[in-house]
Amino acid sequence: MEKLEREIRKRMKQSAEPYEVWAQKHSDELAKIAAKQESQTVDVGGAVKAKRRIPNFAWLIGAGIVLLTLVLTVSILLSRNASQTQIPDLSFGDDFVNVSYMTEDEISAIKEEVPQFSNFLITEATKSTHLEDGTLVMYTIRGELETEDDFYLIEARILYNDNFVFLGRTNYRDFEMTQTIGDTKVSSKYVGKDSDDIYQYLLLSENGNTTVYWSLDSYEGLFDEWLEITFA
Repeated sequence: MEKLEREIRKRMKQSAEPYEVWAQKHSDELAKIAAKQESQTVDVGGAVKAKRRIPNFAWLIGAGIVLLTLVLTVSILLSRNASQTQIPDLSFGDDFVNVSYMTEDEISAIKEEVPQFSNFLITEATKSTHLEDGTLVMYTIRGELETEDDFYLIEARILYNDNFVFLGRTNYRDFEMTQTIGDTKVSSKYVGKDSDDIYQYLLLSENGNTTVYWSLDSYEGLFDEWLEITFA
């Protein structure tokens, strides 16, 4: 309104006529000025309303940032918890065992546990014990078998601590053939020939709670013959 009054006084100064006469002559023009001022007032009011809504929008952004921070913090804590509860690796290798010869009583006992050891000549029998507590880790039986048509070199391991990773253990997988002979499940595969042209095989036999890791060298490659003699 103050701006409208200033506009009227400005126009009156430009004319010497009384206000009533001047206003009547310029009624249309005054109406336009008043409408224009009212329009500007409405626009300003709208701008004020818009400004009042800005703080609400800023509050929503702030709340979103706080929520995101909370989610990230919980995720990090859960991740740390998971890493802390992972099962430790208890595996160990040859550096943690002591190897010594088996006694006659131990050899007799292992023949009862694994009857197949009685079907060939045992040339060496050793036991591996843990360096820290002296517990039994593995028995290793080496021997030979001679037939009319072939000659076999045999190595068998009986594992008593599943955490022990002996040399070559990871090769006992992806077997080509699995069969059951009597009460024993036998899985086997042909590895190939060595530098002396000798056939090589790997086997895994399972009977009850006893698992034996076999390594076989055959001069003539008559694997089925050895299998029949050993597990008959």
